[in-house]
Amino acid sequence: MPDAASSSASIHAAVVVRPVQPRANGSVVVDAGQRVAVPSFAGAALRKVVETVAGLGLRVEPVGSGIAREQVPAAGTRVALGTEVVVRFER
Repeated sequence: MPDAASSSASIHAAVVVRPVQPRANGSVVVDAGQRVAVPSFAGAALRKVVETVAGLGLRVEPVGSGIAREQVPAAGTRVALGTEVVVRFER
């Protein structure tokens, strides 16, 4: 992951799903469980982001310090409970 101090740093997150039922043809049915919409954290302080994410049943990976400037997944994306949201902060 690029240095958090870089204004052009990109952030990435993975959504983890649980395989439920393998099929004979090799495909897998997945259960993403209950899904929630990721809110916009733009301009929010770290403490607010942590509290909000925890209240939604998600996880957060903060990068940097200051005010939230970028996040993955994007605001409005519906994700499974327990999904990690990566948020880049800058002063």
